[in-house]
Amino acid sequence: MLKFFKARLKGKNEVPPVKTNAFGFAKFVANRNRTKIKFALEVEDIKNFVQAHIHFGKRGVNGPVIVFLFWC
Repeated sequence: MLKFFKARLKGKNEVPPVKTNAFGFAKFVANRNRTKIKFALEVEDIKNFVQAHIHFGKRGVNGPVIVFLFWC
């Protein structure tokens, strides 16, 4: 069974929160063995976009970065 995940990206969800007009969406799908993921990342109203990554941790806590999202 494929596993789907999604995330709304907002400045207020950062730790600590930041005031920004930028926002985005991230969608992920894991393969059946959950050894690979595919993702789509869409951001709006942001300049100098450099990187995206996923933290591991509870809501409201800046856990460690576990993966960087990049594309070729």
